Amino acid sequence: MHHNGIKGPRPLSLHLANSRLIWDEASKTASSVLTQNIWHKDIAERLEAYKSKLAAAMGPDAAHDDALDACIRACASARKNSFVHGINKYISNGFEPNLNRDTVRHHFGCVTVHDYGSAGAEAGTPILLAPSLVNPFYIMDLMPERSLALYLKEQGYRPFLIDWGSPGDEERAFGIEDYIVRRFKPVLEHVVAVAGGPVPLIGYCMGGTLSAALATRAQGLISKLILLAAPWNFATKQRIAGRQNATEMLAVIEKLMPGADVSVDMLQIFFTNVDPTLSDRKFRAYHAGKYQGADADFFSAMEMWANNGPMLARQVACDCLEGWYRHNLPYKGQWHIGGRPVLPEEIECPVWVAAPKEDRLVPQDSAFGIVESLRDCEKHEPPSGHIGMVVGNRARRGLWEPMLKWLERQ
Repeated sequence: MHHNGIKGPRPLSLHLANSRLIWDEASKTASSVLTQNIWHKDIAERLEAYKSKLAAAMGPDAAHDDALDACIRACASARKNSFVHGINKYISNGFEPNLNRDTVRHHFGCVTVHDYGSAGAEAGTPILLAPSLVNPFYIMDLMPERSLALYLKEQGYRPFLIDWGSPGDEERAFGIEDYIVRRFKPVLEHVVAVAGGPVPLIGYCMGGTLSAALATRAQGLISKLILLAAPWNFATKQRIAGRQNATEMLAVIEKLMPGADVSVDMLQIFFTNVDPTLSDRKFRAYHAGKYQGADADFFSAMEMWANNGPMLARQVACDCLEGWYRHNLPYKGQWHIGGRPVLPEEIECPVWVAAPKEDRLVPQDSAFGIVESLRDCEKHEPPSGHIGMVVGNRARRGLWEPMLKWLERQ
């Protein structure tokens, strides 16, 4: 199930270096802030107010005060140490995610499909769940009380959850098109055969982008399509995570040995660039005792999910970085599958598109970029972020229940 015992954060050397850089440079940064004009519009007003308070308390030469500098250095050192203690505390936590699901498993090459039903009429209405190829599949079944799959089962559905797995010998040469045509479509056809007719399909993040493409090539097989924070427009005003690093990532991938997959550590570098200080903030908060009891278990479950997962086929990574992030082919109508462009207007079934406003990985405008081309579409804005919308404290009311209402209404 891809959990290899590494709790993270990974690569650990990167996160330690980030924390050290932040706090070792705190004194110089403070001096610059206090003596120069602030150009960053989001913080300029707050910093000017802080400078005024500091000047009132210490005089106009506060920026050159040795006592203030010593205080900043001491606080920075304490925060750097708190980060390390937070990691040690987290690693020492005995929590382990439950990866032994009571499901029937169907195999399609390296892909495993978890069937949450059983034989007979009581099994429920089949529904297919497609997570991203990046990170473990079980974000859709993270914990009993934070499981979209189990919620759907409780509501009378029979979830089929895709685990894309690490590439095998055949998949190692796959690109995105191969995964859609030679793995995703056969999985859908299997679930349709079980159901005896078209089934609903839920695609999350990259899995949603693949689901939209599949829907243009699987007419009559999908009854309803749900896209959750699925990127489509990769050139929005709000920069989509990683776009600015796509060229550098491609250069690194090109230097891999022939046949080598893209590792979890390489992918984590990509995501760390979205917010280089996030890890430092999280683990200092963990050390300070912000998370207790069930909240601490949830923190551990999320960290272990984020820091484990399958390898990614090299060509899949290149297709995403080159075709999606650099050239925005899906939104331009220039992404080709089977020699034909992927055109959302060809999707015949009703579509429900959910995109949080506070998503830092997939901007809302990116996910809603597909809406203008769909024939029958309804938009929804969950009150959470990219991951919180699926497993957070507000997931049930903010996403699961509205989604179920739409499923039942159509």
